[in-house]
Amino acid sequence: MKISIESKTDFDYSVGTEDRFALRKWLERLAVELGRGTEESLKEFFAEELSIEGFTEVHLDREGFLALVGKWVANDHMVLRYPTLTVNYKHYLFSAVGTFEGFIDGIIVLEGTIDLKIAKSEEGNFTIVWQKFYPRMLPKSS
Repeated sequence: MKISIESKTDFDYSVGTEDRFALRKWLERLAVELGRGTEESLKEFFAEELSIEGFTEVHLDREGFLALVGKWVANDHMVLRYPTLTVNYKHYLFSAVGTFEGFIDGIIVLEGTIDLKIAKSEEGNFTIVWQKFYPRMLPKSS
């Protein structure tokens, strides 16, 4: 069974048209790279000063989170996705709230609500600077 990695992304009035298109394209690339699970390919999507909560009992930095994702995808061939997101822009950051899911062999093993803070550089690149996951279900290895 092939799981779609496409996100249904809604934007409120605070996000301009140009940023809407750019963020959609960036989120599509992020979903593809999450499926590959290589730490090196994912680095561009996550800020060096990244702070992650909710996937483990301790806060994770960028390297810790990328290692966790890499382990999930490499060992279990997990498909990770953000199926729904609502995005707004405030205080120089894009805020995306929605759902995050993971599947192994078509069976959901990771599910919950996600809150992302995304920064945009002067060059127009996006990076996640903060992420909090409110899990309803986590894989055994986390």
